[in-house]
Amino acid sequence: MDEAVVRVVDSCTGCRLVSQPELPEPMQRRKLPDAPWVDVAIDFLGPLPSGDYLLVIVDYFSRYKEVEVLRKITASETAIRLENIFVRLGYPRTITLDNGRQFVSREFEEYCRTRGIVLNRTTPYWPQENGLVERQNRSLIKQLKISQALKDWKQDLLTYLSIYYSTPQSTTGKTQTELMYGRNIRTKLPSLQDISTAVPCNDFTDRDQQAKERGKEREDDRRKAKPSSIVIGYKVLVKNLLPGNKLTPTFNPTTMTVTAKEGSRVVVQDDNGRAYQRNSSHLKKLGLDPNSTVNNEDPNAFSSVEDHHDIAKARNNPKNEQQPRLSHPKMDQLKTVVDGETMEKLKGYIRGALRALVFLTARGSKRASSPDEDLSAPEIIASPFIKWIKVA
Repeated sequence: MDEAVVRVVDSCTGCRLVSQPELPEPMQRRKLPDAPWVDVAIDFLGPLPSGDYLLVIVDYFSRYKEVEVLRKITASETAIRLENIFVRLGYPRTITLDNGRQFVSREFEEYCRTRGIVLNRTTPYWPQENGLVERQNRSLIKQLKISQALKDWKQDLLTYLSIYYSTPQSTTGKTQTELMYGRNIRTKLPSLQDISTAVPCNDFTDRDQQAKERGKEREDDRRKAKPSSIVIGYKVLVKNLLPGNKLTPTFNPTTMTVTAKEGSRVVVQDDNGRAYQRNSSHLKKLGLDPNSTVNNEDPNAFSSVEDHHDIAKARNNPKNEQQPRLSHPKMDQLKTVVDGETMEKLKGYIRGALRALVFLTARGSKRASSPDEDLSAPEIIASPFIKWIKVA
């Protein structure tokens, strides 16, 4: 009797329409991929009250996810947003997705086909088949509810992602960024990474350092670079860096004072107290070292009557006996301040000027026949420079 009742109920069409569905089959767990960003899953979350949609893409290996905010969820807009992500992280091998209209369009399928991406579509109306991204959507929507109640959810979305990236996952025991990028990102929380920033020595760091040193030597040689002699306290002119007219001078005529210097970065200050940061190559020194004892205001620093008599004595020496070294205290002080390269240039300029001066003197007048005759005016002018060259 009971079996007959069961057969009648099972054959009843109305009973079948309102009966319980079949029990689900046992779950089939997905194997963990071999590497990050090989198999990913995507899905849309929304619409939200603001009219926005969220495109969520999750990596099956690391559980790392990216979130994009969209106003339109067309196939073309979806492809553009995915390209923005893939250009940074690379194209995955497979994408698991549902059967949304934008995902089944010909445009989206062509986009994935040209990039070698295989699409794994889930069974219609069975979101459990794409359970990873659905689980991430549930956590994301919970956070968005909290953010919307307290403040703007768009501003809080980045904070939520930062916390999510740096929190160890309960299954793997590692953070999403560690599995995705091989390192933990730095957050507001102090960590051991803040103690030491030394880069470990390995082959590519050595090659990088060697290449940088070779490039530095080549560029320094091409630019004839040398350490700047500008120090704190110098009076300098600053180069005009803003565009001007054809008559704008190279340097601004305003005199400034160097107040700080660190490497090639120099801080200068004008008389009104305004400070500017410039590179040392943008500055031109005025005068000598402010700590030097050379008196630049002495108009007779390089000229004296004794110098003229010293030259006359040298001319009156018929045997060309070796004379004692002629020296000038002002010149000695100057040589201690000016560097070797500048000194050589000055000596070259002075030698050329003296040759021209002697040539003009020889053409304009005859030399005195008597050794006791006074020196000519050009020789008197040139006498201190001749003595300086002898001393140098």
